[in-house]
Amino acid sequence: MKKFIIFICCAALLTVSLIMPASATDYATDVELYSKIDLLINTDSNTVIIDRNGDQTADPSGLTKIMTALVVLQNEKDLSRKITVSGTSFESLYGTGSIMSGLQDGEVISVHDLLCCMLIPGGNDAALVLADTYGKGIPNFVSKMNAAAKKLGCSKTKFTDPHGLDDKNQKSTAKDLAKIAAAAMKYSVFETIVKSLTYDVPQTNKNEARTIVSTNYMLNYGFPDYYYSDCKGIKTGASDAEGQSMISYASRNGYTYLAVSLGGPYKDTDSDGDTENQAILDVVRMFEWAFDNLSYEIVTKESQFVTTIPVNYCWDMDNVRLVAKNEVLALVPEGNGSESVSFEPIDMPDALNAPFKKGDTVCKAKIMFADQQIGTVELVVAENANMSMLLYLKAAFKRMTASTVFKILVILVVLAAGAYIALYIRANRRRKKNRELKMFKYSDLQNKTKNKK
Repeated sequence: MKKFIIFICCAALLTVSLIMPASATDYATDVELYSKIDLLINTDSNTVIIDRNGDQTADPSGLTKIMTALVVLQNEKDLSRKITVSGTSFESLYGTGSIMSGLQDGEVISVHDLLCCMLIPGGNDAALVLADTYGKGIPNFVSKMNAAAKKLGCSKTKFTDPHGLDDKNQKSTAKDLAKIAAAAMKYSVFETIVKSLTYDVPQTNKNEARTIVSTNYMLNYGFPDYYYSDCKGIKTGASDAEGQSMISYASRNGYTYLAVSLGGPYKDTDSDGDTENQAILDVVRMFEWAFDNLSYEIVTKESQFVTTIPVNYCWDMDNVRLVAKNEVLALVPEGNGSESVSFEPIDMPDALNAPFKKGDTVCKAKIMFADQQIGTVELVVAENANMSMLLYLKAAFKRMTASTVFKILVILVVLAAGAYIALYIRANRRRKKNRELKMFKYSDLQNKTKNKK
């Protein structure tokens, strides 16, 4: 009976763990997140705040267009340049139900307007036209995308097309996509485009003037479930196989964050009978938690004790304290100060050799909070130390006698002494034998002389 009860309890716990949403554990947050992958970075300090499977590969879907835009911006200085659209560039999209921006074969349109058509409504036709133009063929452009990703340090990213339609071979990670987005946001024109709710595309030779609308509902107050006034862009995506995706910037009161959510389901989390895009809502939840809870706090005080280190050649001390050289500010939940962090020294020596002075730098230390590095600080000695010549010479002699060279020399001396003694004994024996032989010959000669007489 007891075993049965234990079994039932374990099963119940397992069931609860499967149906409850995953919670971010970094920074001890209590925010509930529903996507497979969630990442939150403070871009002011480049501090990772929330990391749930940030290195796990997933389909980047429509977020792929960020890299497409980045490659175009890296290769084109004049965004007013006119391009003649070739319908063959996007023939592969016909019949797929793909999002289109309405481009027509033979249409003359600027690079800037093509970027808007690609990034604001998510036009896959615009992505292919840009790729065909700047790659002189789409395969070559994809190669440029992968080369650019590699240069940014995106080690787990592989692009197979410029638009992000479902392809099991196309993959990236939240951390890689964050690097790509950060690089793209350095271009002011990109930043302006991706935070635009609408854009008026001028009349062309094939189309009347028209207004395109962003698929980023965080910019649209007409969608109150998703609208976020602090949002600064940038892009949504969707994959039939892996769900919804979202990457966004937000700023408030001097703090700026980048959030990425991948593999978000449509789910009714507020019990209103409607399912919502949890990738977008995860981004909103992370932003809200960060703005409401995080602030810059003094996490390391000047002269704060960190650790001790042994001291050599000093009569007065066997160990000396290492303390923080300076005060350090870092982003942590409000109310968490210097008592909330830990330190991990970097390349700290096994011991210090006297003499040294108070304030001499020894090494650096990582400042850790919630198992994440939030900063570094130099470690300095807290007091002076004088050198004892006697202890120095004693240690030097000890080191000398412990060295391999010294041991070899001792062995050689012993062997030489042994050889000398052996040779000396042998020589003595030979001299003694010679003396005895001489005495025998002399005695024999005396006897012969006596007999003759």
